Amino acid sequence: MELLKNLAILLPFSVTSGVNFYATILVLSLSTKFEIIKDIPEFLKPFNSWVIIIISGICFLLEFFADKIQFIDNLWDAINTFIKPIGAGIFALILLVDAPQEVAIIAALLVGGISFITHSTKAGGKLILNFFSPAENISNTSVSFAGEVSVIALTLLTLISPWIAAGISIIILIFIIIYGPRLYRWGFFTAKGLFSRILKFFGIKKKTNDILPEMIQDQLQDRTPKSVIHCKATHLKSANGKNGYLLNFNDEIRFYYRSFFKYKSWNIDIKDITRSEVKSGFLFDTLYICFDVNGEEKMTSFVFLPNKSILFKKFSEQIGAN
Repeated sequence: MELLKNLAILLPFSVTSGVNFYATILVLSLSTKFEIIKDIPEFLKPFNSWVIIIISGICFLLEFFADKIQFIDNLWDAINTFIKPIGAGIFALILLVDAPQEVAIIAALLVGGISFITHSTKAGGKLILNFFSPAENISNTSVSFAGEVSVIALTLLTLISPWIAAGISIIILIFIIIYGPRLYRWGFFTAKGLFSRILKFFGIKKKTNDILPEMIQDQLQDRTPKSVIHCKATHLKSANGKNGYLLNFNDEIRFYYRSFFKYKSWNIDIKDITRSEVKSGFLFDTLYICFDVNGEEKMTSFVFLPNKSILFKKFSEQIGAN
């Protein structure tokens, strides 16, 4: 039963370590040193050390300031991509030194893996925030503060009531599993946009033609689109945030996106398009399309990488974008 409780304690620590490893260690060390929380488990007592407090405190201060400066926080996250998961794994091994070796090793791998997942989610979210938020650096600082407060609160809760903290951690992980893939897609798409912009800056041309997958070609049968562009859909309920292929026919626009092991499509007739607008950004070009559905105007948008600008302009002209 004691081993099970210790493992339950490690679950919240693995979640908080990915968000802010140094804050987790600092709160734990201060709590054991000054007995802020009564009845702290015996296996956490090794963190009752001034050396650990000072080193974790310095690292926490570095992250505190780095995490609130736009783009510096992304560099800091990149540096800590492997430090935090490895540190969390070592942390688990130290705490389970008296547990069976097999249990300690498996627990360390799981703790490191969960830490990597939460860190990647945080890093990807902040990367997207830096490029898309209209309220930088305010939103960046707010998210950073919220993360630090959450880490401190969950770490203290773990020391007070590990089972409740473990339950909250499970809910957080479920949330990441559900919404994480969308966040990762946006993070990867943002990285591709930055890479494409760098290539364009140095005058390096990249292949822009997009070839439809065979599964989509089979669905089209004998129809041939006027243009095909690989892009990402936004403001589209059925495919929001998903990558896919935007096709322009003489009479309609179609967007094909992958759903599990097959491609689904969304389409709108050209005659139903009421207006359209093209906006160019630093990393992306965006096509906004407004269309009529039973007398109600709705809007969707498609995001393109800079290296698609020629195809993008051609597509815009074909549907009469402004």
